[in-house]
Formats: sequence, C-alpha cells, structure tokens
Amino acid sequence: MTGVGNPWAPKPIASYFPGRGTLVEQTFYEGKGAGLEEGKAVGRAEGRAEGEAWGMAQAVVRILTGRRIDVPAVVLQYIHECTDIPRLQCWLDLAVTATRVEDLFDLGSEAEPEKAED
Repeated sequence: MTGVGNPWAPKPIASYFPGRGTLVEQTFYEGKGAGLEEGKAVGRAEGRAEGEAWGMAQAVVRILTGRRIDVPAVVLQYIHECTDIPRLQCWLDLAVTATRVEDLFDLGSEAEPEKAED
C-alpha cells in the first residue's frame, strides 16, 4: 500500500549524483543495493548464530535446574554470555550427566568462570 496516507510508503529518492542518468550512476546504485543485500545476509547469519547460542545456553541452565543442581549467579551469567557453539554443545552434553555445576568446567578449560570474592 503506497500513497499519501501511508507513513511507511517508500519515499522518492532525489538523485544528486554528479553524472545523473548515466551508466556510472546506475552502476553505483546497483553496487550500493548489492552491498545492502550482502549486509542484510550477514546480519541474518549473525542473528541466527546468536539465537542458537542463546537457545543452547537456556537449555544448559534448564537441564541443570531441572536436575536440581544449584547454579550460582556468576555461572548463570558466564553461560548466558558464551557465544561459542562448540563449547555450549559440550556443556549441554555434560549437563545431562552432571551431579554438580562444576562438572561442566572440570575439563581443564582455561575459560572457567571466576570465583566471586566474598
């Protein structure tokens, strides 16, 4: 739906390109459009990856809490901030058999959550 009453209607583009109406202008705008589409594709891919990481983090926490394993706030934050899919997959697998939250991080990983100082 386009028209005067539609605030979302595309606005006409005024061209102030130095060579208006030329092949150079047309090529410029085609390149700009291609760049925009490429940017959208990259954004969608990043969004999917973030969504996958978020979902896996939620699953890890849900499995741990469902198994009545206490998950400290610092560990919750650490799990939710992780965007490394392979690491999250590993934690998800370990959460199924863990008896304590430390079991997720007992693999000698150098990126363990830091202990909060009391």
